[in-house]
Amino acid sequence: MPGWRGIIILALLALVGAGLAGWAWQNTRAPLMVAGQGEALLPALAEKLGEVARIEVTRGKDALVIRRNDKGEWVAGEAAWPVPAAQVRSVLMTLAEMKKVRPATALPERYRFIHVDDPNPESLATRLVLKDARGRVLADVILGKDAGEWLGGGRTAQFVRLAGARQSWLVEGHVRAPLRIADWADATVLKLPAKELAQVSIRRDGEELRLLAQEGAKGGKAADGKDEWAALPFRLAEELPGAKPHAPALQRLAYALEDLTFEDVRPAAFLAGSKPLATARVKTRKGLVLEWRVYHLSGKGEKDGWWLTGTVTEAGSDAQTAEKLKKRLNGRAFRVYDSVGESLSLRLEDVIRTEVKNAAGEGSGPEENATNAPGGASANGERE
Repeated sequence: MPGWRGIIILALLALVGAGLAGWAWQNTRAPLMVAGQGEALLPALAEKLGEVARIEVTRGKDALVIRRNDKGEWVAGEAAWPVPAAQVRSVLMTLAEMKKVRPATALPERYRFIHVDDPNPESLATRLVLKDARGRVLADVILGKDAGEWLGGGRTAQFVRLAGARQSWLVEGHVRAPLRIADWADATVLKLPAKELAQVSIRRDGEELRLLAQEGAKGGKAADGKDEWAALPFRLAEELPGAKPHAPALQRLAYALEDLTFEDVRPAAFLAGSKPLATARVKTRKGLVLEWRVYHLSGKGEKDGWWLTGTVTEAGSDAQTAEKLKKRLNGRAFRVYDSVGESLSLRLEDVIRTEVKNAAGEGSGPEENATNAPGGASANGERE
């Protein structure tokens, strides 16, 4: 019966084909089918999140510690700057929910390509260590390169390796553990809108610049989205014949006070032995008085840049704001952006332009004042 014989042969061939396909599938998938695949990277962490009391972040030569203080609040760095609990919780939850997708390299010589090598001064790897109140390690993870493109579908992914383990993993989820306090917390030191200011005086090089705030200085938004100024935010306390105010410098000073944020914050003792370049005294319409000591340091390594220390000297009728500022300022030094440091150390010559008279006694335009302001600033406070 040739018909039946053909059917049997075809059936046998189909079985052989299916077996070969299964063998090929197994050989293709076998490298991915390893112990732990699909499981949580840190299966015991979820139940211990409430025990975490200290977070240590290390990358290259830099390190940051975030810890719970005696009141149970999260604070960062030696200056104990407050960090929102929600920000910390987000990082911890993401770490606890990381799932192993597939193994990456287990060869130490290849770790650096995905940034999971042991941290060292040249490494791009980030080590994240979680400890409890007794100092016991709850998690020790090396966070590597972003790997979202490996999963697609908008899912986040990252290469990681548990400290001390050989095998690294591609995991679903991405933990961002920055080293800057300003990336963990609100970096706002002070907000003083122009309408709240009364006067500013700056002492530098034995001279004093005194400015009075002008009401209604700030308007709305121009067509290009920039702030409109109905008038200059400040005027000289004593008018000088032939002198005209330099609007950009005065406006930058107002902006600096309106939203003063830091790049870094340290204990005030960090600046011990350094001499202030200038002292700025700021008074609000409610009588609150702030005194800023302005430092410009160079050749000091990690101290390089513009730094401020502040003190509330008078509360006026704004006792509540004064108390909040005291808690924020006392015992701390803030590294600020160049524009802020330059604005709080202005001199008279930086905020005026003197009209030059020609032989006929007619005005021939404003004369640009020279300055030797530190940090490469020109007379208008801009970087050269």
